[in-house]
Amino acid sequence: MFFRMISVLLCGCLLSASMPQVCYGAEETVIEEIATESSTSQDTEESKEEPPSEPENEPSSEETPDEESSSEESESTSEESSSEEPSNEDSSNEEPSNEESSSEETSSTEPSSEEPSSTETTSSEESSSTETTSSEESSGTETTDTEESSSTETSDTQQSTEEETSEEQSKEKETEEEETTDKETEEEETTEEETEETEEETTTEEESTVEQTVAVHPVLNNIAEIKNGTSKAALLKHNEVQWFEFTAPEAGYYNLYIQGSSVSGISLAVYDRLVDGVKLKGQTYQNTMRYVLMYLERGQTIYPQLMYVESGPAIGKNIQFGVSGVKVASVGKTSGGYTASTGNFTAQIGWRAASRTVSVDIKLSAQNGAVLNGNYYWQIRYGSSESGYQLIEEQISPETKKERMINALEAGMEYNFTMYLINASTLALEAVLIPESNPIRMQTGSSRENLIFRSKRAGYDSITLGVEAVEPVAKYSYGPLAEYDKEVTVQRQINGISSITVTGLEPAQTYYFEFYNRNGVTFAYTTVDTKEYPAVVSYNARASGPDSVALRADITSFSGNVPEYFNLCYEIADQNGKLIVSDIEKLAAKNRDKWSIMASVSDLEHSTPYLVTMWINEPGYSAHFKEKTLTVKTEPAPFPESVLSISIKQSREKGTKAEYTIHIADNAVNLTGKLKYRMKNSLGAYETKVISVKDSKANGSITELQEGAGYEYEVRIAGIVKRGTFQMGKACINPRLTADTGAYDSVLSYELDKKELNKSSVYSYKLYYYNEETKLYAELRTKTAFTTVEDYLVSVQAADYFALSPDTEYGFKWELFEGNTLVNTQYQRIYTKESEMAISITANLSESITCTIALKGRTENITKDITLFAYIQEEDGTYYKNGSSFNLYASKGYQTTGYTISGLVDERNYTISFRDMKGKEYGSYAFTFDAKIDGVRVSTGNQIAGAHNITLQTQIEGVPAPGSYLVLFFKEKDEVDWDIRTTLLAENQTECNFELTSYLGDDINADRVYEFMAGISSVQYPPITATLDGVCSGEILTQTDGRSLTNVIAASGYSYISIKAMITNNPINTNSYLYVFYREKGAEDWIKSKKSYIISNTTGGMLTFINGLKPGTEYEYRVAVSDSGYDVALSDIEEDRQVAGSIMTQAQEFSLDLTSQPWSISHGAALKIKADTTAQEKSLKAVLSFDNRAPKELLLPRTKDYSGILYLEDLSFGERCSVTNVELQVMETITGECNYVTVASFSPECEIVAPHSNQVSLTREWKKTSQFNLGLRTLLQSP
Repeated sequence: MFFRMISVLLCGCLLSASMPQVCYGAEETVIEEIATESSTSQDTEESKEEPPSEPENEPSSEETPDEESSSEESESTSEESSSEEPSNEDSSNEEPSNEESSSEETSSTEPSSEEPSSTETTSSEESSSTETTSSEESSGTETTDTEESSSTETSDTQQSTEEETSEEQSKEKETEEEETTDKETEEEETTEEETEETEEETTTEEESTVEQTVAVHPVLNNIAEIKNGTSKAALLKHNEVQWFEFTAPEAGYYNLYIQGSSVSGISLAVYDRLVDGVKLKGQTYQNTMRYVLMYLERGQTIYPQLMYVESGPAIGKNIQFGVSGVKVASVGKTSGGYTASTGNFTAQIGWRAASRTVSVDIKLSAQNGAVLNGNYYWQIRYGSSESGYQLIEEQISPETKKERMINALEAGMEYNFTMYLINASTLALEAVLIPESNPIRMQTGSSRENLIFRSKRAGYDSITLGVEAVEPVAKYSYGPLAEYDKEVTVQRQINGISSITVTGLEPAQTYYFEFYNRNGVTFAYTTVDTKEYPAVVSYNARASGPDSVALRADITSFSGNVPEYFNLCYEIADQNGKLIVSDIEKLAAKNRDKWSIMASVSDLEHSTPYLVTMWINEPGYSAHFKEKTLTVKTEPAPFPESVLSISIKQSREKGTKAEYTIHIADNAVNLTGKLKYRMKNSLGAYETKVISVKDSKANGSITELQEGAGYEYEVRIAGIVKRGTFQMGKACINPRLTADTGAYDSVLSYELDKKELNKSSVYSYKLYYYNEETKLYAELRTKTAFTTVEDYLVSVQAADYFALSPDTEYGFKWELFEGNTLVNTQYQRIYTKESEMAISITANLSESITCTIALKGRTENITKDITLFAYIQEEDGTYYKNGSSFNLYASKGYQTTGYTISGLVDERNYTISFRDMKGKEYGSYAFTFDAKIDGVRVSTGNQIAGAHNITLQTQIEGVPAPGSYLVLFFKEKDEVDWDIRTTLLAENQTECNFELTSYLGDDINADRVYEFMAGISSVQYPPITATLDGVCSGEILTQTDGRSLTNVIAASGYSYISIKAMITNNPINTNSYLYVFYREKGAEDWIKSKKSYIISNTTGGMLTFINGLKPGTEYEYRVAVSDSGYDVALSDIEEDRQVAGSIMTQAQEFSLDLTSQPWSISHGAALKIKADTTAQEKSLKAVLSFDNRAPKELLLPRTKDYSGILYLEDLSFGERCSVTNVELQVMETITGECNYVTVASFSPECEIVAPHSNQVSLTREWKKTSQFNLGLRTLLQSP
């Protein structure tokens, strides 16, 4: 009754103010009618604008948003709204669930910029306070955009309705002023009933409208129908989608292609219908992959959806999207692969599959008179459902064969291969060469070997191996079995299917092959026998005079292809094996069936037996075919040696000239001979003069000799050889040469007599050494001046320049200069002593021994490490090389304590000798093996090297003493100092791994050889000279570091920056860590982003987001590569591994208008908020702060020109409140997390006054005077 009285009083007030008695009832009725119609219309519009969205693709390293939590909050908010008024929306307008779609699409490398479902759910929370129509059933499934639109549509309609109602009240006032208060009350009640009926009717009409719309399908504003063979232009904006509709005219494959200058970041999703559609296909376009192939039935309709998903500024992309039929080649099988033909070209596809590798090639040819212009991209897609699919491509030209190797496939798996041809100019799909419906299938082999021998072919001097390198080969070695001093090493990279051919081999011999990976570890071994030479050859050697022999080779038959010519190769040596002559005689082999090759050798000694070795070979071959050694003795001389006399003396006319006389007594003969001469102690070739003996006498001279020098000569006449020396007088300067020589070193001394020198002259010297390979003297020391400190005495340690082998002759040459004039030359010879070694067995195991090996004698003068090989001879004469080489390190006193000899047999006698690369022996040791376990041994297992990291696996045999340490010494080769790592061994521990990395303080550099030694010690950190038990040693090569940071791209939003980067050429066995550092420009300290990225493959990328930044602010960033996965600072990373840049976060201009609205009974006070901006945001959120109440929020959608009505229902009669601050916010989605960011802030200081209960009649006056126009425009600023 009390409230009824208030109503009567209010009506009285309205009468006294000349206001219609049905004012408020009519006002509310009109509002509801218009709101209902608007809601229906808005539902349809929103259905057009919000098709099934592409699921957001995120990097695997980023976290996904909590969708369930957001969904629950949205449902709760909608339920609260639904309790106020009944819903006018139908759930049939729902959009397809993003969560369902996301499970169907494969992950992309970039996150989608479109807001996910969790984002929309969050929006619903913000809009719930302003919604006027919702239901508990529909609110949980409808997207927020529809709710926001419905809410703001209703609010705007209410505002316009209130204005229209005010006009109607003015008209009705003239006809109803004289009615009584009771009549007014009755009419008011009647009007309220009519209003409820109107609401029900309107709701029914709206539901009917929605049902009719769903029966067809929602019509979207941005859907475009496309026909087969046509394309349409489209502007793709950031975070927005473009829909197309296509109906297949015939059954078959169709290409959904895209054209444009840049297609990166554009994704395609194909649905079977617009609403609740099933995603049929999804793909992100790439530069050379602008096609998507789908098989469609006749009449089948699909709905392609394009989306620009690349994060960054919303600049948009202009593209052409089209659908066309696909040209699928007709495929046929050939002996070597396949042919793929279309109307104007044929592709010959070679297919060579091995166990886990396939070599595929292609050659494109025109046909039917067509012309192929330009280049093409040949794309191969391969994989399986278990291993996934990969895409590779090669650029090809017509009529040019192109090959591609695909290796390292998984063992025991079926792979499918499809191929496509792309026009390199237009980037359009030319044809499908191998379709998905009929792919090339390949079942990989079950072998898991890293090197598979596919074939072995041997000739008589060559071997060809067909190999499949699953793991890349870095080098291989080969040689005759049991003759390891003849081993040849070839540095060659082998990857995939390949072949190896070695030539110059001996026929009928067994050859071994060892293959090494990039870490220098042998991972494959095989042997092959060469064939017999297919010729029947006989040899003959006979004396043809006192100083000559005649050689002959007869080839009586040859099976196979006859070469262009045959070579007769021969060597003649004395009885001690010293080589005297080596030469070759050639014979053409055409048009014959038998061949005889003859040669003559002179300059031999009479009555002397010689070893003549002869063999046959062919052009391009160096092997010894059908080799045979004969002994031949030359004929006697025609006169006794005693009758031959020789005299060589310095000429009296000139000091650099010598005169010779050769006389044969008691014989009047005419002969031709040779006079050879060279300076004393020279190892070089003789100078030769031909002499003619007439009437038993020959005279002549030798010029250009050195005054004061001694010479040695030999005269050869009729097989008689006489040797001697002659002196060229006395020189002005006579240097004195001495040498102090040991087994491994020699100190050469060169001293001048000051009395023989010109005091005003400057003297200098040069030193040369004799090179056995070139047979020439090479410079050892450049021209160096004498100093008074040296007192004209120079001492040179030859071992400082090269390693001296024991028991070996070496030659040197000294040159003396006075100013720039050569005044003296002298030669010097040294002969190193024999080497001695101390060898003892330190550990005896079941099949092996461990030795301590040390050089004896003088080693203090040498600094270079010595590399040795061990050769083992068994008691039955079997001879072989034991493993690879090992080093005696100078830093270890030329001693090793852990050399292991394996594969021994109990109670068998062995002799082991140690030789250098020249075959010179350093020592030997004989022993009888006793198979028992006594001692401990350390051996190496897997050795893995990256660019800046090494992992060594060690095994321990035997039982170390309790409390022992495993010690590892390592250093870069040729360095002096060793680093050390140790670990305490546990009881019964049999293996231990050492990880050496740069970021842990180990100095590991790329592309370097590192030496290591490991052994057992009783102390934790023994000195390098200490003796370790069971030592093993070796070398390992680190990978080349060619890492490069590329494609560093930064983009920004209002509150974040995103940075993409790619690393290429990441070394094998290397983990690289990508970090991002940033700071506000001008700041001093760098901030490291929360996430780092590990790259283990040769290429990899990252995408990171840094949020919580200030809008409109410039930030500097640096992308850096580190070997460390631990906490690193930017200063710890080299500058050449950093890429720097800067970027500005987004900024826009905003203005704001606040306008008060008429006070109403249903809503109370209201405030219209309108923002103006050039930013193309989907919606803005206004957050208003008041002086005496909690803040309020209102969504301002772009569809409503960023405007809306905020109702202050809690403002009581006569109460005042002031708006102290308004913030405009924009929603940003970063890696699935949605947040509002303040982009503008205003301080309007506007006041809203609610009328007193007795002043309701003054509403129109209040409405006119309480308006605030806040024409504020400000740059984007942080709150």
